[in-house]
Amino acid sequence: MKEARQDEIVRDFYDQDSDRYLRERYPEEARTCSQYSYLIRKVHVLRMLSLSAKGTGLLLDIGCGPGVYTKDLLELGWKVTGMDLSRHMIREAQAASARAVSANRAIFATGNVTRLPFRSSSFDCVLCIGVISYVDDIHVALSEISRVLRPSGTAIIQISNRASLFELGVRLRRTISRMLPGSRNTPRSLREQIHLQAYHPVALQAACRRAGLELSGDRYYDFSMPFISGYIPGPALWLARRLEALNDAKPFAWLGAGYLLVVHRTRQE
Repeated sequence: MKEARQDEIVRDFYDQDSDRYLRERYPEEARTCSQYSYLIRKVHVLRMLSLSAKGTGLLLDIGCGPGVYTKDLLELGWKVTGMDLSRHMIREAQAASARAVSANRAIFATGNVTRLPFRSSSFDCVLCIGVISYVDDIHVALSEISRVLRPSGTAIIQISNRASLFELGVRLRRTISRMLPGSRNTPRSLREQIHLQAYHPVALQAACRRAGLELSGDRYYDFSMPFISGYIPGPALWLARRLEALNDAKPFAWLGAGYLLVVHRTRQE
């Protein structure tokens, strides 16, 4: 699938999904493993940001959606630039943070991570959460993130962990689906047309080093069990919570469907 076509499908899907995105993915209390994965990811990202970023300043939130992180980032003292591929998501984010926009504490714009519309060395911190899976060329995306970061600036990047048991289940289901009679003639929804790319954590680390981004911390998360989460959601959610509560999840990395990486831009003299 060509990148332009992928961008169009992703944009159309999230345009349609913008008014229900927060309600379905970020409820006050998780009822499914999927909802819990979004909620706990946010907890980890904000904790990693507080521990890793030196002070506050200008922060770029790539894939900001309807402003999922904006309120928390503003409370931490950051001045936020939110960017998303979806125009409808940007409208939702602007409406939700109207006071911050009026006070010049937050601005929002459409854009693509492979072609960031910002000057080099513009930001003290970059968040790139829920975006890399949609990108065909991870090296271009990471180079752009590195470019807009100031020397020693911090970035927190998220990928789907290709080495996880969950991703193995995804690939198995996809293979079985393609083998079913008539599967190629069945109209696919926008979600089904989106090509999601999972990466090995070690591959992400290597790609970051190549882009001039030095690893300083990481975390596996989302211990949803393939197959069972859709059939026995209660026990599956209980197990996901227990595994997530461990102080060091690395012994269970093969179960973590999500991976978060903290990097700093290598200082250039």
